[in-house]
Amino acid sequence: MRLAGLKAFLSSDSGLVWRRRLTRLAETGTAGYPEPVRRRLRIMNVTAYLIAGLTLVYTVGQILDFAIWKPVIFINVALIAVMLAVPFLHRFHELAAALSVAFAEGIGLFALRICSGANRACTCSTSRPSEVSSPSSAWRGSG
Repeated sequence: MRLAGLKAFLSSDSGLVWRRRLTRLAETGTAGYPEPVRRRLRIMNVTAYLIAGLTLVYTVGQILDFAIWKPVIFINVALIAVMLAVPFLHRFHELAAALSVAFAEGIGLFALRICSGANRACTCSTSRPSEVSSPSSAWRGSG
């Protein structure tokens, strides 16, 4: 039933308008390249848009508790900006956008790891770091 509705929508006028808009968005920055390269760049664009969209969803959720998540929100906003800049990086080289995504995600993950408390004691047994009295007490067993 839903598949028939989807086919009807995609073949309708409004469905064609949406397909044209999404195709145009995916093709941003790919002009001037041969077709096999353009295909890879379109895939890179769509991937970057998906990363930006999903990161935006997490960022909006984190804004609800801004005081705790402030550094993570800033990192996510920077990642969103890099992902949205991907189509404009194609003009420099066909690999510029892919390398920018790889470096931005790597640096972002490293920064998130630093913000999450890489230097704190292991708090596997407790949910709050304040309950751990010393770094070694988190590793002591009950026996």
